[in-house]
Amino acid sequence: MARNNGAKRGINFIDIIILLVIVGIIAGAVLLFSKKDSGPDTTEVEVTYQIELTNIVEELAGAVEIGDTLTENRTKSNIGTIVHAKAEPMVGNVMDYDDGVMVKTEIPGRYRIVITCTAPAKRVGDKIVFTDFTMGVGTTVNFTSKHFSGEAVCTAMDIREVMSKEAA
Repeated sequence: MARNNGAKRGINFIDIIILLVIVGIIAGAVLLFSKKDSGPDTTEVEVTYQIELTNIVEELAGAVEIGDTLTENRTKSNIGTIVHAKAEPMVGNVMDYDDGVMVKTEIPGRYRIVITCTAPAKRVGDKIVFTDFTMGVGTTVNFTSKHFSGEAVCTAMDIREVMSKEAA
């Protein structure tokens, strides 16, 4: 029996299946790696928020100035411009030893400062982001301004969507 090694053989069923599997793998890889992740919706917003500093000494109670810009210390993000500041005496609970009850009273030489700021930001999903700093009500903010620095807590936030230029 002689073998004909040089003879052409036809494409069989197995060859077609292997070819389809290879084409499918290549197509799947192209779709997987070329798909752009759009991520969460991002919207331009204007944010007005309040931060509260407590237990501030009397000498620093008037140091916050309207018009100063706040910078978050860790990320160096601009987190807004001061539009209002209010200093009021710090109130705390003190034990009245005569009656044995706690009473609210002013703490001498200590103040509570509420700062109101405005800033452009982005709403990313359900978060508010100032450049690289994410903030919401309850967030602790370490900040610096021209005349003052400190640690405060965000106590209120008003968010307004900015109308896009196309819609205007």
